[in-house]
Amino acid sequence: QSVLDGTRKKHFMGTVVLKPESASILSVIDGQQRLVTFTIILKVLYELSVKYAPIHKAEIERLLFRNKNLIVTVSFYDRDAFNTLHEDPTLLRASKREHKNFKECYDFFSEALSGYIESSIGQKRTNFASILKTVTEKMAFVEIALGDEDDIHAIFETINYAGMPLTSAD
Repeated sequence: QSVLDGTRKKHFMGTVVLKPESASILSVIDGQQRLVTFTIILKVLYELSVKYAPIHKAEIERLLFRNKNLIVTVSFYDRDAFNTLHEDPTLLRASKREHKNFKECYDFFSEALSGYIESSIGQKRTNFASILKTVTEKMAFVEIALGDEDDIHAIFETINYAGMPLTSAD
């Protein structure tokens, strides 16, 4: 809200630690949840663009997809829910354990962004455009790019260590 109303210039989303796997594929070592949340926000905006600003649909599509494939992919465990969300969010089921968090996140942002857009009579397209600009231009990530010689586990532990040892699952 503070970025939308101009009291802050940017919103810091956190760090993302990446390791190149090939010329076009990066593995996310840390920051997966941030990227997935950001992708869900883009998906909500994509769905809302149909109603409020069809002119922006292709722009959002370019941020979500490359060669008709999602740019961000998730672990095998979350893949069904993530792909369902992108194919048709109405098919997500809160009763399915693996869908629950994705549905809650999608519903939260859908309601919040729809509410903001609808809050001003006669300004819906302007509100949509403001949100889109904020999300695409004013949300900042710090990228840490690792090289082949870097110890990804040591870097992950250094960034995330909060006084408790990390388990293998962490």
